[in-house]
Amino acid sequence: MKRTAAWMLVASASLSLVSLLSAYDGAHLDNLKRGVEYWNTWRKHTRFANTDLSGAVLTNIALWRIEMAYTDLSRSILRGADIRFSNLTEIKLNDSDMSGIVLNGSILLYADLRRSNMSQSRLVEANLQRADLQQTSLAGAKLTNTDLRLANISSLPISPTRSFRPAISADRT
Repeated sequence: MKRTAAWMLVASASLSLVSLLSAYDGAHLDNLKRGVEYWNTWRKHTRFANTDLSGAVLTNIALWRIEMAYTDLSRSILRGADIRFSNLTEIKLNDSDMSGIVLNGSILLYADLRRSNMSQSRLVEANLQRADLQQTSLAGAKLTNTDLRLANISSLPISPTRSFRPAISADRT
């Protein structure tokens, strides 16, 4: 009897943890599935209400020119997503897996990217002014003409790769 009660407690705790990890609003995800045009219109009509997609799995999705300012996508999986030329101002992407994501030309002003995996991502001409990149992995990321003014890059794990080597070495030996 005690064993069954203990199992039920563990199962209940596990279900609560799963709910916490995937706490997004189902209606918000349904609106996103209808396409970028529908999503952008919906966002304008709701005056950018708190949009919750935290914990959502959106791998290999194409969302060009999407309006996702102020959206909560924390703890999400966005591997291989293509979200170029989009407004992601003040988006929450902390603790997310965004390896291989394409954010070329996107606006990520004040974005929360803490502890995220952005390895092999493309951020060409993206605007990350004042973004929080603490403990974010950017290994192999392409950052050509990326605006990082006033971004928090403290504790940014940078591993030595060819992209970080100086073009001219001062050592001639």
